[in-house]
Amino acid sequence: MNNPMNRPTRRRLLVGGGLLAGGLAAPALAQSGALPDRPIRIVCPHGPGGASDTWARIVAEPMAALLGRPVVIENKPGASTMLAAETVARARADGTTLLMGSVTTLSINPSIFPNIRYDAAKDFAPLSIVATAPMALAVPNDLPARDVAELVALAKARPGALNYGSPGAGTSPHLTGALFASMTGAQVVHVPYRTAAESEVALMQNEIHFAFSGGYLPGIRAGRVRGLAMTSLRRSALAPELPTVAEQGLPEFESSVWNGLLAPAGTPEETLAALVNAIRTACQRPEVARSFAQVGAEVVGSSPQDFAATMTGERAKWAQVIRDAGVRAG
Repeated sequence: MNNPMNRPTRRRLLVGGGLLAGGLAAPALAQSGALPDRPIRIVCPHGPGGASDTWARIVAEPMAALLGRPVVIENKPGASTMLAAETVARARADGTTLLMGSVTTLSINPSIFPNIRYDAAKDFAPLSIVATAPMALAVPNDLPARDVAELVALAKARPGALNYGSPGAGTSPHLTGALFASMTGAQVVHVPYRTAAESEVALMQNEIHFAFSGGYLPGIRAGRVRGLAMTSLRRSALAPELPTVAEQGLPEFESSVWNGLLAPAGTPEETLAALVNAIRTACQRPEVARSFAQVGAEVVGSSPQDFAATMTGERAKWAQVIRDAGVRAG
């Protein structure tokens, strides 16, 4: 716990009550008493520049203007995103401490870590999924596979000979590869790396045969690797030229990285309603959608009910994949 990497860092984003470009002013919510007159902190499970930090910064500025108070990003990386979740689960339930929670935090970790110190289903009040990012299935340029069917045929012709990379055991790219293997019957070997960047470089250098990551899109467009498919159910606006895995013979295949905002359980309903309204209104702003697109994500702005249903469905889905693949903590 004394590791300096685990110490939170704060960054003031916007003093609320001002105007944003486009004339977005603080509404009556700021004076309604629905929220205490204090800054709101969004606790992110990644460091500055990480996915949750970047996505939180995009939505925090319009939220601050709508709610009429500062929004502060607090980076609390560590323990496979669990430190941030534990912090928010124990925070005062008054709407001033929020979690930028991900599929890893809320739907994968509960099935991997037996001694997890938060209850993803009970300790949080879901507000809204902010954005989602499908992954690309990519292979080295010299691998003789130009679509999903050819990759599966190659893997089945050489059981255990093909491998796929990921940023580590239990990450979304790892489990997406495990889901792919399970649904196709292909016997492939998982190769974990320390970071997403390392696994992406490994693919470009022919150290691995395929991988799933949203980070491959620039390399695909530059011709450094070959893109075979996207992992969303429908073609992504981020890469409409790439067919989905679902289009190529696996109609139920879907895997996306998502992040959403949650408050501690027990937060008053009036406070939750004010926060949901601010988040969803912010997500409707064209400049917010453009900012997410620039970092390879698609804005969502879901209802709390849809967010809760997504978490429940994803927990069941990934729990089965984790059991089948024998994924363990550590």
